[in-house]
Amino acid sequence: MPNLYLIFDDWTRGYSIRKLDLSSDDEAAEPGNDEAEPTIDHTNKYAALPEPVIRLEAPRGWSKSFTAAFGTMIMAMHRTGHWGDVTIFDVSTRAIIFGPRTNEDQVNPIYIPDGDRLFAFSSVSFELLDRKLLPARCCQCSAAGLPQPACCSQCGLAAAASWRRLPDPVFYPQHVKAYAVHPDGQTIYVTAVMEFPTILTFKFHMEEGWRLHGEWSLPFHDRGHFVPELNAWVGLSRYPGIGHVCSCDLVPANRGAGYGKRPPWKVGKESLMSEDPDENHVGATLVYMGGGSQFCLLECVCIKSKPNAARKHCYLDEKPLRQYLMRVTTFSLKYDDNGDLTVGSSRRLRRYSVPEAATKSILDYPTAFWL
Repeated sequence: MPNLYLIFDDWTRGYSIRKLDLSSDDEAAEPGNDEAEPTIDHTNKYAALPEPVIRLEAPRGWSKSFTAAFGTMIMAMHRTGHWGDVTIFDVSTRAIIFGPRTNEDQVNPIYIPDGDRLFAFSSVSFELLDRKLLPARCCQCSAAGLPQPACCSQCGLAAAASWRRLPDPVFYPQHVKAYAVHPDGQTIYVTAVMEFPTILTFKFHMEEGWRLHGEWSLPFHDRGHFVPELNAWVGLSRYPGIGHVCSCDLVPANRGAGYGKRPPWKVGKESLMSEDPDENHVGATLVYMGGGSQFCLLECVCIKSKPNAARKHCYLDEKPLRQYLMRVTTFSLKYDDNGDLTVGSSRRLRRYSVPEAATKSILDYPTAFWL
């Protein structure tokens, strides 16, 4: 059964990966349908995160250099200053294997997993890695300097691999506002702002390369996830404000009716982020859990402790202390009788204390994968 894998750079030499089992409601609170979120006593302690299942050595502060791919693998694509292999943690076997690094050093990367393929888009290249070509050297064999052994063949992966260069787009990663993979398995749509206020959406096809699709924008922030039950892409809405999800009808992959036009989209009825006045929003990430239209929203919030009146002359109380929490909200989406996008009464909320050593990168961009 899949689990949520949270990544924190709270280790002096890199990152810890922790597994959350979201199948139980024991630690979850239900805000209720159309009801306000319950008031929380912030003097209480919050649930502690489980111990790490593994630690990976890599430069801290680069949460965007992690990606999940091929169903069960977490890949650390960090810039290490040398052309060594990429470290891959397979959550199904708890094994470390090593994969090929991209042909070009990844700067401001965007990783787009799609089934058995992984796309890597950076300021210097656009590349593709196919799972069928991924090597399967276990950590023991690699450390011993041994060639590809028979024991590694149990992973069902090939022994040699390399990234394939694809045509470069006319924009850079810093221009990208949103992207989504079409269920045809051949097409990616990317919204970019190169010269404000002009917003353009481009289409990449495996055989045709890059083309301008039109002067319109995908409505979500970062990735849109295809949800078969809704026949739509779903992501965190870029407007109005923050806290809502949105669904966007699929863009026709062919050049038939509707090509070049903005597809219809809807913003969810409920705000899913914290409305507690004592919790200040820091960053959020939406994780698709599959299983219909199930999602997990990770929101990092900051709580400033109030000065203690009984110790008002104490130097330690002159500056409020900051505490960071990770709100983990699970929910499923549907259209109601009026055709509006809603979570109904499916929402479940958990709160966890964030490790004190976690850097701003993790707080701003919570990193988690459903594997």
